[in-house]
Amino acid sequence: MLKLNNKYTHITILITVSILPTIIACVWFFNIDKKTTVDLTIKSLYTIGTEQEKKIADWFNNIVYDMNFLKEINSVKNLEKEKLAQIIEYIKTNRDIYKDIFILDKDFNIIYGYNYNNENFKEKKHVRDAIAGNTSFSDIIFSSSDTFIEVTVPIYNNSSIIGVICSKINISSLNSIMQFSRLMNESTESYIVDKHGTFITESRFIPDAIGKKRVDIANVKLNIDYSNETPYLDYRHTPVYGLYFNLPYNNWTLIIEQDASDIHSNNNEIMKTGEILSVLEIVLVGIFQKFLKTKFKIPEEDENDEN
Repeated sequence: MLKLNNKYTHITILITVSILPTIIACVWFFNIDKKTTVDLTIKSLYTIGTEQEKKIADWFNNIVYDMNFLKEINSVKNLEKEKLAQIIEYIKTNRDIYKDIFILDKDFNIIYGYNYNNENFKEKKHVRDAIAGNTSFSDIIFSSSDTFIEVTVPIYNNSSIIGVICSKINISSLNSIMQFSRLMNESTESYIVDKHGTFITESRFIPDAIGKKRVDIANVKLNIDYSNETPYLDYRHTPVYGLYFNLPYNNWTLIIEQDASDIHSNNNEIMKTGEILSVLEIVLVGIFQKFLKTKFKIPEEDENDEN
């Protein structure tokens, strides 16, 4: 049987101890590199954005459901003014999103509702669309206190359009849907902009952005379409990763973003971990080398023989 030389045993063990931490570190870095981190972030943004898109659709569908239910009530179908107050005020009291509800006849005359601002309903495209038989939505209405849209549905009686329900809706409740994304990260935010890129829900970072702050919506979409794994500058001029979702309500857009610095900071922490592993590797090799020299009593001349 061959007798193993202590020197070679020492070298074999030393090489094994040296290589093992390196292999572990390589596997670690391979699995959590920058690209993987960005991919995971984009997937998380997509998951949250898709859920928010669904909740926004549910929000609108519930409004249309209310309006379709209301138009089937006999007093509404017959435009019976004296019977409308109790029904409509009940809806407004129990559903605080309704700022006003108007019942109009087919000549745009107000059958029920309080027209404090002397609005000319005939001039409103979404009202004319409802007279033509379509459910329609107005552009955003910005005011000093709240932000609204108007939703209109036609009223039928014996298959003939005899009027329109026009509801003014407070959209501030959409802010609660947008806040869901903030649970993901301190720099993650979702917001909705209109066709001009104007904020219609709150910004996480800029107070009073609604109706005042605007994003370059065309540029945002262009950057994301080019590559959603490449950061772009948001409305704060901050590099972010983001996604957008087109909403079927007068060209609204849902945007969800996360600061690129947060994603990269995670990679920096990984790099620091790698540096610590490298230092530990060097220390362990030195300790084991000294231990093995003592254990196997390797003379200095054995090491010199290698030179």
